[in-house]
Amino acid sequence: WIFSLVVSLTGDTLRKKAILSTQTVRKVANTIGHIGPAVCLLCLSLVECDRGATIALFFIAISLQGGIYTGFMVNHVDIAPNFAGTLFGITNGAATIPSFIAPVTVGALTNNKQTFGQWRKVFYISAGLYIADAIFYLVFASGKEQEWNKVTETSKNTVKDAIEDSRSHPAVGKTPPATALKECNNGTLTTEAYDTYVVDTSFHNTFHNK
Repeated sequence: WIFSLVVSLTGDTLRKKAILSTQTVRKVANTIGHIGPAVCLLCLSLVECDRGATIALFFIAISLQGGIYTGFMVNHVDIAPNFAGTLFGITNGAATIPSFIAPVTVGALTNNKQTFGQWRKVFYISAGLYIADAIFYLVFASGKEQEWNKVTETSKNTVKDAIEDSRSHPAVGKTPPATALKECNNGTLTTEAYDTYVVDTSFHNTFHNK
């Protein structure tokens, strides 16, 4: 947690001062968050029964993994702020797959075979996945907004739009007298207009100004 805050602050500072681009910051942080733990896991296969070294390596590995929050985790907002929530749901959903595959894999490798040789295989596989992820991100990641993120949004916020909408959808309500409708400087309906323009309360998702 502490390391992720340090990386985030450093990354934001580098971006604000235009020392590094958003894409470069994301790739550097993500590489730290993946290659760092991979190296620690590879080292774990060498320390064997050294309890202190094992704890230290795990501590460093988990700490360095905090770099992912400045890496791919926030990258959804960079490339598609309009769809960041949906993208994160998809990617995080896919990321849960190893959560149940990993224990099964470890169990298959170490069941009745609690040897250094078998546990090295576990560490090698994990390190390999970390490295593969890092390389994939370095090659394909982007920090620029994607074209498909740009969407056209229309809103009906003027008295004229409200009247036209009411005429085209009679079930929503009835058109108020023109004299009762006023517009603010920003083109939105005033309170007086809403007091007159009463919609059908049974219509789905409508607001009834009592």
